[in-house]
Amino acid sequence: MSFSSFKCNQPIFSSPIVFSLPDQHANAIESGKEFDLIVSNYLISSLIIFAGIALVGFGIFTFFRQRAQIAQFSRADGVVTELIPVRVGGELVVSRTEEGMKMEKKVRYRLQIQFKTQTGRTIEFMSPISTRPARYKVGERVEILYDLQNPKQAQVNSFLHLWFATLMFIFFGLFFVGMGLLGVVMSGV
Repeated sequence: MSFSSFKCNQPIFSSPIVFSLPDQHANAIESGKEFDLIVSNYLISSLIIFAGIALVGFGIFTFFRQRAQIAQFSRADGVVTELIPVRVGGELVVSRTEEGMKMEKKVRYRLQIQFKTQTGRTIEFMSPISTRPARYKVGERVEILYDLQNPKQAQVNSFLHLWFATLMFIFFGLFFVGMGLLGVVMSGV
């Protein structure tokens, strides 16, 4: 790899500054526009990396917050009282029935759950996560974690319900960091 030198005569220091860059970048500097493109790609990639680091950091924060809440929450047995259909766009899906195949609107199901607190108070809440197919059936028992001070702040005690948001923040954060690093490598800086 050969290097070219450029002189910067800006009066920042008492003597001119000499930059040494690989020849591929030297040609880009001479054309001006390509250098601007390289710098803008580098800046955009840096912003994507920063956004990814922020998402990973927030994911780690939610992990420790969730872990602390789980330690403080009380446990109770709940019963699924209803599966609430939530429409997913205007998409249709093919499903098998006893009569054969048929087209249906694509839906996910949120759980409506009822449980009794330690004080005997009956609470009903809806799970914030919807799934297709439904993970539980109406009448099925599920373990609930709830806050004694605010029993409506309850969660199903399952990996998906407890850790979905945390995993999504970390996954997308790592994805952004990877894409940002790929952008830096591809821009050649």
